[in-house]
Amino acid sequence: MADTVRFSLQCFAGILIGAVAVFALRVSPLVKATGGLAAAGWREWWARSRRGWAAHEGEHLVVRVARLIALCAEYGVWAWGLAHPENLNVPFWALLWATLLVLSLMRKCAQFEYPTRWEHLGLKLHSHSFWWIHLALLATVEIQLPTGRPWALLFLLACHALVRGSTGQSLLDAFEDVVSVALALLAGLSLAGLGSMAGTPDYWLMLAALVPLRGAVRALLGREWLTHRFWWVAQFCLLSALALKALAVLDVFSQSRP
Repeated sequence: MADTVRFSLQCFAGILIGAVAVFALRVSPLVKATGGLAAAGWREWWARSRRGWAAHEGEHLVVRVARLIALCAEYGVWAWGLAHPENLNVPFWALLWATLLVLSLMRKCAQFEYPTRWEHLGLKLHSHSFWWIHLALLATVEIQLPTGRPWALLFLLACHALVRGSTGQSLLDAFEDVVSVALALLAGLSLAGLGSMAGTPDYWLMLAALVPLRGAVRALLGREWLTHRFWWVAQFCLLSALALKALAVLDVFSQSRP
């Protein structure tokens, strides 16, 4: 029992340290492109940032509950996977991504209010939901057509870890982003056959390198660009992954040659 508590505290402390670092980089006056410390000192920054540690103001209670359920599911699966990497496989990840898709739809549906006219009601999927759809579908194809290492799924997962994420400036947003990257890294290692690295110092070093790398890619491409063109980015990654899957089915990557 003591080992379980110690392991849980270590996991939570690691994620929390990463979330605080991401949060500080997003909102600190030292990294502001305009104004910086001349426009807002540390006292003003501290007073404003305290109000933004939780979820966004005005967010409906049901939306917050759905968001917290999804975040707890991701964090819980990640922590459990670190302790039991031998139980992680493609069907497990396919089921998890389908579950996260359902939770994402719950959160989206909770944002709607009763319309004045029912013909004006429309449910548009959130752009982030397409990642869960693509990952679940491609994982299902991988289950039906096993071809060794799921390189197509790994490629799609890597792109998902780099470009998906919130642009919010609250501590909860930063925590959610770090958890999503940690879960994607764990999934990538297990699918690549490197599940033994889960929970080791090498895993934490890779996570510490991947989080700023993701931030650099998002800063170079532009967060607004990714937000407005998320659908096209996801479609490009899916088509590329399907091409890799087709090449694997045709045994193009085989090392043996006649």
